Amino acid sequence: MLIKLKKFTRETAVIAAIGYLVLILLLTYPAIFHLQDRLIGNNIDDWIFYWNNWWVGRAIAEGHSWFATDMIFFPQGTSLLSHSHSLLSSLLAWLLEPLTGPVAAFNLVWLWGLWLGAWAMFLLVRELTNQPIAAFVSGFVFAFAPYHLTQYLAHMHLGTIQWWPFYILFLWRSLRRPGWGNAGLAGVFLALSFWTGFQQGIFLGLWTAVYLLWWGWNGRTLPWLQTARQLLLMSLVAFLLSLPILWPMFNHLDELVNASNEFDESIIKQTDLLAYVVPPTYQPLWGEQMVSTYQAFRVNQAFMPYVGLGVLLLCIVAIWKQWREARFWLWSGLLWILLAAGSQLRFNGTVYESIKLPYNLIKSVFPISAVRTPERFNLLLVVSLAVLVGLAVSWLWQQRVRWLLALLGIVLLLDYLAVPLPMWDLPPTSPYWAEFAQIEPGAGVANYPMGYSQAKLLLYYQTLHGHPTVEGHFSRYTADTYAFINQDPLLHRLYSTDDLPLYLPSEMLSTFSEPIVALGPALRQLDEANVRFILLHLPYTSQEQLEVFDAQLPLMPIFKDEVLAVYDVANPRPWQFQPTKTLSDGIELVETALMLEDTAVVLQVNLLAQLTATNGIGRECVVQMMDGAVASNPVALFAVHEAWQLADLAQHQIALPVPENLPAGSYPLQLRCADETAVPLPDSLFVSADGQKRLIGQLANVQLGRAVQLQDVRWWLKGSQLHLSLHWLAKAAPQQELKLFVHVLDEQGQLVNQLDTIPCNWQCPTSQWQAGQTITDNAQLDLWGLPPGRYQIGLGLYDANTGERLPLSTGDGTAVAQNTYFLLESLTVTAAP
Repeated sequence: MLIKLKKFTRETAVIAAIGYLVLILLLTYPAIFHLQDRLIGNNIDDWIFYWNNWWVGRAIAEGHSWFATDMIFFPQGTSLLSHSHSLLSSLLAWLLEPLTGPVAAFNLVWLWGLWLGAWAMFLLVRELTNQPIAAFVSGFVFAFAPYHLTQYLAHMHLGTIQWWPFYILFLWRSLRRPGWGNAGLAGVFLALSFWTGFQQGIFLGLWTAVYLLWWGWNGRTLPWLQTARQLLLMSLVAFLLSLPILWPMFNHLDELVNASNEFDESIIKQTDLLAYVVPPTYQPLWGEQMVSTYQAFRVNQAFMPYVGLGVLLLCIVAIWKQWREARFWLWSGLLWILLAAGSQLRFNGTVYESIKLPYNLIKSVFPISAVRTPERFNLLLVVSLAVLVGLAVSWLWQQRVRWLLALLGIVLLLDYLAVPLPMWDLPPTSPYWAEFAQIEPGAGVANYPMGYSQAKLLLYYQTLHGHPTVEGHFSRYTADTYAFINQDPLLHRLYSTDDLPLYLPSEMLSTFSEPIVALGPALRQLDEANVRFILLHLPYTSQEQLEVFDAQLPLMPIFKDEVLAVYDVANPRPWQFQPTKTLSDGIELVETALMLEDTAVVLQVNLLAQLTATNGIGRECVVQMMDGAVASNPVALFAVHEAWQLADLAQHQIALPVPENLPAGSYPLQLRCADETAVPLPDSLFVSADGQKRLIGQLANVQLGRAVQLQDVRWWLKGSQLHLSLHWLAKAAPQQELKLFVHVLDEQGQLVNQLDTIPCNWQCPTSQWQAGQTITDNAQLDLWGLPPGRYQIGLGLYDANTGERLPLSTGDGTAVAQNTYFLLESLTVTAAP
């Protein structure tokens, strides 16, 4: 009989394992079809855990400590002791990676954890109820409970609770059927939980304390001495297996305690009690209708502790009909709800500050303080709910009410349905990463855009290029973590004020609006810290962020494609697109760009200058009208208080006040220095007969078709970007939709680059132009990648429907060849000396 029972027990375990495999593959659709090209998850924190896998593999290969690194927050580095590790998950992924690749390894470990957790809960509840159907339902609830699933989709170190049911099972056995095996296995699974996530050890330690108190009070069957032996053995096994993690923690205990108490999140990241009864937003049938309700929540917008109608009904059945077996799971579940509520009660988005909760008493006690956010106690609630469901189903099965079980099963499935499973598309990549990984591998990089959340996603790229990065992510950061960024004048300016670390003073990393003047010394400071490259991630850079970057760093990349631009701080201008102009003895003018404020009160001249001799240091220059009537305040382009070296770059914004009552006419401008040298500026200030002011460049006055006249063209270079500002005059309303073309032709007249666009960057189609209207049209064309040589820039308009160019003629009616207007000055691309 015993042999038959054991055989039946093994068979049900195998059948359950196969059943869970099928169920998980179906309910995690489409994960199985995208193991290589998508990452399971829906939270930006997922990239932290993907990076963790890479870091652990690198640390093993190179013999580094797992708990400190200079690969992030370079060059100072950071401790990883209180980082969000899931070391066991990372080790499993490291073993799989040679066979599957890193993305599939991450996904397979995730799916395996979900499957193992369901099966483990099956084994636990089968032990408690001796009913495999009940146990199978419990495993499903444990795996797909919304809080567990939403935490698992975001936090590998919290969602990997698959070892918990094993630990509870063998602890339960060791206290009822004492023996070295059960106590030893309980210790093994406690250690595995600790290796999977440090905070899991805290949760299980607290669960164990509560269970032992309950067990001792209600029905202890072992003498205290024998109980103590079982617990001592379990603890010794867990301690020895966890020693590789515990030892560095013991050596830095003060650091861990201080980091755990750095921020109090119990008053903002507690569970909103209403969230227990609001279905998750990912539910495919009615989830969308819940979005507006979830907007009132805070942390539960992401981590959803919904109990579910079916689970709630089954819990009531368990309490009603299986009271003796259900008592511990009920009272412990209520305790976890109480702790998850944090320090102050929150309901439907409202915090009742006058209602102080028991979590206040323990929130500062280490190691409970390391849990960080009290809503995470809902993970323990999932265990209680799964067991209560098993007790209820067991009773219902005995009553032979199979139709009710079938109905409740459908309710459970619909309540917890998460199809399609959220997955990330992999960030776009560049073929250059493989080459870049071989360029000075120890040199640091700064990513742009910079920002606390953005840095999590950009960790993915570090797994491709392997260079240390000045930012990154560390779970328990302090002001010291960001010290290098804060103290560096350039990185400080590049940091996004919209994405600051949550618990640091906002003024610490506030972005300066004005560009850095001493650009050369700032770049050299980065180079001396071995931060050699700046990586501009174009798919994640907004137009506003790109303008900030260009204003701070008028550099040229050493590589660029649609995904990535790489800048070398030791070689900031590897190419020249036009010859420099000698401004003064020791000063070369590299770039100029003029802007007239909307109010036309101030004309701003942006200059990029290069120091070619020390006697240029301290020399003052002014912007003025050529007649000398109006001039700006003097500016020293290379101020004496900076540590200048030859070839250093400086950038300035010089403001020229514009008199209000200037007579109509054109006013040429120049830059004049104290040694009486002067350089004409490319644009003039134009005042129309009605007093309107604008900047004009190369006068064109050419006719395009019958309806449009090109009055003038301004152009300037900012790094490798060609900027054009055109003034069109609509003599009549155009009868067709026209597009602007800008062509770059080499010395053989071959087209090597081009821009085709609706005027005003698609914002002012010609079909909306009115007769007599003057249109200011700004366009940009990236010239990066042009080989050395001489180039002409031509432009015109063509019919968007037929592709036919509008005939172009000069003011006297002479037709222009190719119906293309060419800029008078050509571009000459040369490699920097």
